[in-house]
Amino acid sequence: MLLRLNEYNIQLEYVPGKNIVIEDALSRAQSTTDKFDEVLSQETTVRINLLTQASPTKWDEIVKMTTDDPEMQDVLFHINNGCPEKRKTKIAAQPYRHCKEELYSTKERIICRGQRLVVPVIYRKEILKLLHVSHKGVVSTKMKAREYFYWPNLNRDVEEYVSKCKICQKYQRKNQKKILINPEIPGRPWQKVA
Repeated sequence: MLLRLNEYNIQLEYVPGKNIVIEDALSRAQSTTDKFDEVLSQETTVRINLLTQASPTKWDEIVKMTTDDPEMQDVLFHINNGCPEKRKTKIAAQPYRHCKEELYSTKERIICRGQRLVVPVIYRKEILKLLHVSHKGVVSTKMKAREYFYWPNLNRDVEEYVSKCKICQKYQRKNQKKILINPEIPGRPWQKVA
């Protein structure tokens, strides 16, 4: 629904229930024609959840990086022309073969995998830096990355980036769990009350 509504410039206005004369009439109105297939066949601008909030300059920057990246161009070629046999696939596009059914390009020629942006090679370090700005660790950074972005070896890159983070390394030892020390068991009842 978010992707379909993204085409429109919507302004929400709150109206108290007591001011609505015909309450709830439109929610029960039924459509006489089913235009679902028409909507799917139209080429619409698809914006990813994360990028719906991106500024137009950032959006243009991502378009330019995708256009300038040879790996993304190979992937775009296979998206538009179909994916051939494994040995005939362009070398840069081979890591994307396992998810070829999920890949598509937007009107702006940005590549997406489902709801996630496929990040061009030159933009990956900046994305990792932004994802790890809160220094929450490997698992949290991976979860956040997998929610919005995709590229081959994303998990390995996140682990490598976090392992080289000086702030995380400095405070890592301080967060370790303390060893549980078992107390002495008293020999008789009420020997130790505390």
